[in-house]
Amino acid sequence: MKLLKYYYTPFITTLFLLLFGQGGWGQISESFETGLPTSYTSTTSYTLSSGVWTGSASQVIRGTTGSTQGAYSLQLRSQTGAQITSPTLVGGVGTISFDIKASTASGGLQIRISTDNGVSWTQVTGSPISFDQSNSSRSFTVNNAAVNKVQFYRTGSTVYIDNVNITSGSTSPTSTTYTTSWSNGAPTSTIDAIINGDLTTSTDIACKDLTINANRILTISSANRLTVNGTLTNDGTLTLESGATLVQGEGNTVAGSGTFNVEQALTGDGGSTPSGRFWYLGSPVSGATSTALNAAGDNRLWTYSEATQLYSEITTNGVNMSPMQGHVVR
Repeated sequence: MKLLKYYYTPFITTLFLLLFGQGGWGQISESFETGLPTSYTSTTSYTLSSGVWTGSASQVIRGTTGSTQGAYSLQLRSQTGAQITSPTLVGGVGTISFDIKASTASGGLQIRISTDNGVSWTQVTGSPISFDQSNSSRSFTVNNAAVNKVQFYRTGSTVYIDNVNITSGSTSPTSTTYTTSWSNGAPTSTIDAIINGDLTTSTDIACKDLTINANRILTISSANRLTVNGTLTNDGTLTLESGATLVQGEGNTVAGSGTFNVEQALTGDGGSTPSGRFWYLGSPVSGATSTALNAAGDNRLWTYSEATQLYSEITTNGVNMSPMQGHVVR
């Protein structure tokens, strides 16, 4: 019988840690066992087992509370702006997972991502989070190949974080959600866009499917274009300002129970009143009424009758303007 011999070398161990991390498979695996200061100092750079992290001065230390892997954790001080940022990531981010605990029942944390090495930040979908004095595990799916930094930003209580795992994400995101900013960057023609916060555009928007959630407003500014290559689901409000354009591919559908507003600004002759110019128009959508057009003074609205070939002035607000029905406005 032959004996099998096993040889231990520091090189093999180091290679294993570089490829797979200490806490399992992933691009970043960090348990904060070494490298963090033990007291609040002006230090803003920390050489940890997973690389060089950066943080806010006098607000980041090694904690002994909330550790779930090893003896220590990351502690973010109970102060506004306390944060720590990962090393630069290569290959994007797939998922972000970690264990977390607070010193009180009102812990709060934002999980932020950056595609420009920390120049600007957006929150991942599902952030910010709330938690208490009990240890809990959290996981977020990002799937964005462009992300190169991850940041943990404290918003409430003293925060303890441990067992951080960030996997690489070579696949492009399938959707991006707007709350106060886009979760996965601005949408493209192959990515679904979800409006979960009021947004007024300053540039063109192109997306695959578009969803406007209830009680949310998407306003396309004058001269900007909204292109939807899939289904447009509107449960909120979509407003096209005068000069804005909505383009949707042939055969694609519209769904939802929301409101569509189409605005059209009519100019006068350049004088103090618009009485020197007439406009011929029709409504592109059903449900339009004369309320906004039948103003007092020189602004008048007439409707055309094909049967009599005559125009009749509309003097009552709320009169229905049928699609493709001719009108004249002065």
